[in-house]
Amino acid sequence: STFGIALAVKHLLIAAMIAVGLVITLAVAPRLRALAPAPGSAPEEAFVHAQRRLDVLSAVNTVLGLLVLVCVAVMQG
Repeated sequence: STFGIALAVKHLLIAAMIAVGLVITLAVAPRLRALAPAPGSAPEEAFVHAQRRLDVLSAVNTVLGLLVLVCVAVMQG
């Protein structure tokens, strides 16, 4: 049924959101802290790359969240 498919997709999307959140928490955020430049100094390329990765992962998580809402709307009929 449509409800069952939407529910299954919603669960997969939430699992993906959790995975992205774990990558941000366990990999990207610690790297940003370790590479953070001293006040007044220019950031290194690795820091800028980590910032870009955080931006992309945050955008992906936002899109996944919106898709979850679409699934809920489909489930409501």
